[in-house]
Amino acid sequence: MRPFARASYRVELKDDAPEMWVMAQGSPVPFTTETYRPDGDYLAYSVGVAAPLQAGLTAVAGVSGTAGRGDLSTTAFRVGVQGRF
Repeated sequence: MRPFARASYRVELKDDAPEMWVMAQGSPVPFTTETYRPDGDYLAYSVGVAAPLQAGLTAVAGVSGTAGRGDLSTTAFRVGVQGRF
């Protein structure tokens, strides 16, 4: 088994509201709008384990997410098998 971990502290320096844009297929002009508030500083993390199974296959399990973003904080769980070919 191989444990892994990653953490990063993300800093918003401009305090600009993030923008989102959408362009319908065939439309010459995108629709752009600001999201409801600027991003703040927050922590992004990922931890888990990877275990080799057999030739070229690895089992992976972990959790990742963000913290310090209030209602926008997230957590995701992941379990899977990776293969090389």
